[in-house]
Amino acid sequence: MEQDLLVVQDLKLHAHPVRVPRGFYPHHGLTWFISTEWDLDALGGLLMSVPIGKQVAAHCVRMRGGTLRFQPTVLRTVHIPAPDQVPAEASSELAAAFRLHDRKRANVAAWKLFPTL
Repeated sequence: MEQDLLVVQDLKLHAHPVRVPRGFYPHHGLTWFISTEWDLDALGGLLMSVPIGKQVAAHCVRMRGGTLRFQPTVLRTVHIPAPDQVPAEASSELAAAFRLHDRKRANVAAWKLFPTL
């Protein structure tokens, strides 16, 4: 790939996105994201949040033990705000949460974007 990727494993209890440097191609069983609009770290923080997890859970088949399927067909149904509609402070918090693998911090920032979910 020509640019960095954000990848998520297909089968997980919670999304655990990982940033992959350019030049690598993701293996099957991974859903990958590229974007010229989103800061991938901010998007990663958003993907690991409860508001996104709730949307995924509503649209996917749960596997044994409550494991979710983070397949492209499911992720296409998830509603996220346009990057330019995300306040800079929320974007910074989501990016920091992603880099620190801090799900609680990601949730606090994400809930501000989904107050009625």
